[in-house]
Amino acid sequence: MLVTAPPYQDEAFWGKVLKQSNVDGKSRFAWWNLQVYGGAEDDDWLTKLSGAVDDPQAFLVPGYSADVTKPTKLESTLKTLKSSYPSLAGSIVWDYELIKDRGQTAGQYAAAIKAGLGG
Repeated sequence: MLVTAPPYQDEAFWGKVLKQSNVDGKSRFAWWNLQVYGGAEDDDWLTKLSGAVDDPQAFLVPGYSADVTKPTKLESTLKTLKSSYPSLAGSIVWDYELIKDRGQTAGQYAAAIKAGLGG
């Protein structure tokens, strides 16, 4: 079984959750879906997670809204992040129900994530 969480703001609270879920120095979370909006920054979270998880870059999975981030923008954003954070291993899209309404397909987002991460 895999467990994830969508942390946002209140880093003190999420840091406590992470610390309490660690067993023998290992996180019991598989990854965190970092909801990148309203000021959530990868650098801030990576700094805060340093020492709390084995690989903070791979632990954070940045997420973007289908309402505001089109596949081409998602791909370029992930390419930039991947160049700074080589072990970045995934991304998520939320507002999934809006993909079709915005004239896109889930396949376009999947391809953008794959290309953006170099896969």
